[in-house]
Amino acid sequence: MRFARLLFVVCFSVFFLKAPAQVEEEKEQRILLLLDGSSSMLQPWAKDEVRFKTAGKIIASLIDSIYKVNNQVEFGLRVYGHQHPAQDNNCFDTKREVMYSKDNLTQMELRLESLHPAGVSPIAYSIKEAVENDMPDTRHYNYSLILITDGGESCGGNICDVVRTLLEKKINFKPYIVSLVDYAPLKEQYNCMGSYLLVTQTSDIPKAVGTIVDGYKKILTLTTRDKKLLQQAAVSAPSALKVNIPTFKVPQTKQEEPVPTPVVKQQATPPVPKPKETPAKEIPATPQIDLTKQTQPVHAKEYLISMESRTRFPYRIKYETPSFRTVRVPVFKAPIEQAPPVVVVQTPPPVVKPPVTQPAAKPKDTVAVVAKPPVAKPKPKKDSIIAVTKPPSPHPQPKPKVVTTSAETAKPKLAKFTVQREETKETTLEIYFTDGKGKFYQTNPQVILRNPKTNAEVKKFYRTVNATGYPDPQENIPPGTYNLTVTGKSNLLVPNIEIKPNNKNKYIIEVGKASLRFEYEDDPTQPVAEYAARIKKNFEPGPVGKQLCTQEVEYEPGNYHIEINTLPIDHRSVDLEFGAEIVIKVEKPGYVQFTNTNNIGQVTLYYQLGDQFVNFYKMDISGDPEKQKLRLQRGNYRVGFRKFASSPTSAQEMKDFNVKTNLTTEIEID
Repeated sequence: MRFARLLFVVCFSVFFLKAPAQVEEEKEQRILLLLDGSSSMLQPWAKDEVRFKTAGKIIASLIDSIYKVNNQVEFGLRVYGHQHPAQDNNCFDTKREVMYSKDNLTQMELRLESLHPAGVSPIAYSIKEAVENDMPDTRHYNYSLILITDGGESCGGNICDVVRTLLEKKINFKPYIVSLVDYAPLKEQYNCMGSYLLVTQTSDIPKAVGTIVDGYKKILTLTTRDKKLLQQAAVSAPSALKVNIPTFKVPQTKQEEPVPTPVVKQQATPPVPKPKETPAKEIPATPQIDLTKQTQPVHAKEYLISMESRTRFPYRIKYETPSFRTVRVPVFKAPIEQAPPVVVVQTPPPVVKPPVTQPAAKPKDTVAVVAKPPVAKPKPKKDSIIAVTKPPSPHPQPKPKVVTTSAETAKPKLAKFTVQREETKETTLEIYFTDGKGKFYQTNPQVILRNPKTNAEVKKFYRTVNATGYPDPQENIPPGTYNLTVTGKSNLLVPNIEIKPNNKNKYIIEVGKASLRFEYEDDPTQPVAEYAARIKKNFEPGPVGKQLCTQEVEYEPGNYHIEINTLPIDHRSVDLEFGAEIVIKVEKPGYVQFTNTNNIGQVTLYYQLGDQFVNFYKMDISGDPEKQKLRLQRGNYRVGFRKFASSPTSAQEMKDFNVKTNLTTEIEID
């Protein structure tokens, strides 16, 4: 009798006590698209289509296909080699252009339309920046990376070393490399990074996209708990075979173990949540979901695992698991409380003005606060202006109407704010930026919370918004008092903010407009009188503005596309941050003088962009030197001409020349 009891205890321990102590937290999926924006992406890939445009089509097809498998995946975009020309050889040219969010295909397409390839390929450095800045929260997210490129590393970085020491620790799926050119050495260079896919013709796009989706499909369609249970079934269950039963006599006839009839629990129809009357109302506890019972089944599944390597008998292991459709564990996030159900649209989401005051059933304290000097001032982040060179020190004789205070020496700007709180089960922080006149901004600056006594960094994150314009709540912040800093050119400081426990802490910060002006790179005191700029705010409808480069003009915060009418045209993508004084550095031009006194006819000018020359201007060489002088930016050029002007079908000949700042290059075409 004692032996039977002992045997029962052993069997119970093996089969039932090896369950996990707690259900693993459900993680959301994030995929980072790393895109080549170097000058070589301007080369033709197909008829009337350059490689960069093809890459945009691949991205659109990939996002659309993955959303058909799992529409909860968040996509982000980082681009390298697109902010500085190839002549600068800037090996730190990389930037995250689209924040992670769901259902952001339209935003991705609009952003790609505003970008222009220009520079070199710092791939290893870009991967490093992606790991450190784009994959910070491995506790709540699974990360993956897809690289789309037409070449390899051009800055001497070691891709394999970065992948081995940094990337492999952050990603959950093996990366994919989509190459737009068929060049064997590239495949060898990327062997250490991930799976290499060739896309050299239109028919290759659906094949490559299908391969990536198939590779992700099994992971994206199974929840974390599904994967945990499958792993337990394959690893934990065979241990039961090691139980020795020396005193029992097994009958000689083989008899399969009876398979218990699966118990299928009746699945109640979940209650339909009541529609919210106002965004301010808290979430009614309508979905009666007990998170402690998530181990209970939706359907009972039975898996047959053959253990031929250990025994000749197949064993059936039965456990309860959700069905193969994705069952998401609910996460109570604040945006759900304020935003209506997300509707997929084909145009950029309009700016939604979140309410400054919101009626709620529970009392909330609303305090208007005027910023006071902090106890300990955080060290301001150095300014990084739109130029290759570092920002100059303040000038003793600044030109009129130009603020020359450098961010390196400027103190943080104290910002006014108000705070609203609502009692909730969790402690969260939401940050709103407003002009103080009812308009709210959707920009995504980096925010740092610091201990006001020690100035130690407590939490660093990007303030992001959802599809309806409401800020994403920041979680896992210990209650207490902090100094809040908006980094970058804004250099804003909100001192002594209080995070109260079990509250939704909403801080509404009043910010100012950004100012924009232009300077010559080597002579900031000389007005840039030769040029003007066309300025258009990205992602929003509206007219294209014009600004003389001698002016300083204020703009609302946001991302802008700027074209300076130099020759060739200078394209810039600039983030105008709250209250920032943005200075765009312009190179002083040089000149080319065609000295021909004979009629050559029309010639074509090309400028060097990476490893190719791009057509940008046509002019007539009529034999009058006074009309044959042209102002150009510094760089390498090529002139194409025909020896016989009367024969327009003859082959074009080329002659190279170089233009230097403040100098005139004389050329005679012969």
